[in-house]
Amino acid sequence: MLGPLAPRDRLSRHRLVLALAWLAVAPLALAPAAAHAQPADPPAVRRAATLPAGPSARGAKAGRRVKGQKVECRRDRDEIVPLKYPDGGQVWIPREVGCGGRAEVIILLHGNQGNPEAAPSVGGGRHLERLTRTLVSSAAVRPVVLAEPVHYSTCGGGGDLFGGRFSFVEYRKRLFRLLGARQIRPASLAVIGHSGAGCCPKAGVFKAAEQLGRLKLLATSDTCYHSQAYSQRLQEVLKPGTIYVNVARGEPAYDRYKTFETEMLGKKPHPFRLCRKELYRRCVKSPTRPWFSYTTLRTDAGYHDAIPFLALRNSLLRWYGPKKKPKVMPAEDHPPAPPPPSPDFVGPPLPPD
Repeated sequence: MLGPLAPRDRLSRHRLVLALAWLAVAPLALAPAAAHAQPADPPAVRRAATLPAGPSARGAKAGRRVKGQKVECRRDRDEIVPLKYPDGGQVWIPREVGCGGRAEVIILLHGNQGNPEAAPSVGGGRHLERLTRTLVSSAAVRPVVLAEPVHYSTCGGGGDLFGGRFSFVEYRKRLFRLLGARQIRPASLAVIGHSGAGCCPKAGVFKAAEQLGRLKLLATSDTCYHSQAYSQRLQEVLKPGTIYVNVARGEPAYDRYKTFETEMLGKKPHPFRLCRKELYRRCVKSPTRPWFSYTTLRTDAGYHDAIPFLALRNSLLRWYGPKKKPKVMPAEDHPPAPPPPSPDFVGPPLPPD
């Protein structure tokens, strides 16, 4: 039989009894508080909760999907998506990248636009998305995105076509946000301007080259050539390494066209291959820079609205093809009949003061 406990042992036994009693009643005491407590979020959820509600500039610039934008993607067909800026416009997305991926982007600038036509080149008018679809389906061209802003204005006569309030920085931001919602990552950016889009040296293709930085390609189709101001401005805004392409009816359709070509390409430009003799009477390039010029056989005014078709096709086949060329290249016939005449081009404006 054990003797009486020492004072220290009695204190230890007392503490043990209190601890056992607390363990017995603690679950009952904590149950009401636990019923109202929220479970802890996993780390991924906590990180997502810290993202801003709207699209970030970084996400839009990189073409990544942005939180809060859910878009049903399509792999079974191409899409034409509205993108109104400043007065209208659309974006053609090929099905190959409809649910994400890398794609090169080409911005198409129409000429003088004084009527509410929805889209002169994409989703209406010239339907250049049909040309692009044919080339992509034949594996002659990589999938590219076509974007066309619509600006109801003119170059000259008090208008400011793709100048003034039009911002290419803002348009790019909206365009990349639209693509980012579809997880499309722009691989490069190019601009092709038609007619009046190349007739005002402080607007159109000139302003695009200034505001968008280095472009993969800048092209003009049947625009203005009658003043030295055009060649000077092009040489000012073209960044090193940017490809420049011009497709035009040349002289006699445009006075001083040969002088413009000499100012851009030099006195002894070099002829180049991939020049279809049934379409062009002259295909030359600069001996020192990636600048090219195509002059068509036809010079009649009715051919003016067909030149954007040639400018896009030449650019796609030459600079947007796959590394391995297809065995059979698509035929390069004359462009389809243009849409009915519109007040798109009424003659080149006078040179600016």
